[in-house]
Amino acid sequence: MALQDIISPAQNAFLGGRTMADNIHLVQELRHYNRKISSPRCIIKIDFKKAFDSVQWPFLRELLHMLGFPELFVHLVMRCVETTSFSVAINGDLYGFFPGRSGVRQGDPLSPYLFVVCMEYFSRMLNLASLSPDFRFHPKCGPFGIHHLAFADDVLLLCRGDRSSINILLQQLVLFGQTSGLQVNAEKSFIYFGGVDETSPLICRKI
Repeated sequence: MALQDIISPAQNAFLGGRTMADNIHLVQELRHYNRKISSPRCIIKIDFKKAFDSVQWPFLRELLHMLGFPELFVHLVMRCVETTSFSVAINGDLYGFFPGRSGVRQGDPLSPYLFVVCMEYFSRMLNLASLSPDFRFHPKCGPFGIHHLAFADDVLLLCRGDRSSINILLQQLVLFGQTSGLQVNAEKSFIYFGGVDETSPLICRKI
């Protein structure tokens, strides 16, 4: 499958030969924040609002081109995506058909693959951002270049628990939302710290 060569190892959902359990086990090794630790660290759990429904079609089209897929293939994929229509159920009866304007259809076997392609754009944004001299990796993650782990539309961001590193990750989130249409669901997104003084202005539990 071509996606095996395209999608970052940080994303383990929907791809043959990869299992989400791998990322789960890795997180379990990194999340021992209840132990006595000295170095500051941070994990940000991100949930996107109506993720599959929010992907912007122009973004998806340009992304497929950027990744090198043939023009005919991109055209056929976008025909599947852009010809969606919806009806409204009232008292068990369906009324009207309304054309879609964004998103990939949930339940369509093609949609999960298109969605992880969209998330790959975010992965590459984070790869570039992690090269900044102001970014510092979560302890034990630097040698492996791990700054995030993805579980389809749920993402964990990892960095050292300092203001500059956290701001770099949050800036990438904002830029990604502006580009792709995927916005952070603040009610279901959280930030966790370890090794940070409880009086620090960084301390919070929700973003």
